[in-house]
Amino acid sequence: VNARGEVKARYAKRSWVRFDIAIFKDGKLSHIVEVKRSIVKHKTTWEDTRQGKRYGDFGVPVTIIYGMGHAEEFIKNFKQGE
Repeated sequence: VNARGEVKARYAKRSWVRFDIAIFKDGKLSHIVEVKRSIVKHKTTWEDTRQGKRYGDFGVPVTIIYGMGHAEEFIKNFKQGE
């Protein structure tokens, strides 16, 4: 798995986002992983936040990791391309 941390990507021609972890397959972005220390309570959903909307515009799956236990579970179950 080609995974890189703190990856900057251009968003909407004039601004940038920085993915905590970007996973690539065949040189193209295939998955975004956002890491949070603990569960964050949003007024609606993460996808409705500014960050969530921007990440969603990249057209790849986005996974939010909450803490080490969740990270270990994600790694154990991650299958690239699914």
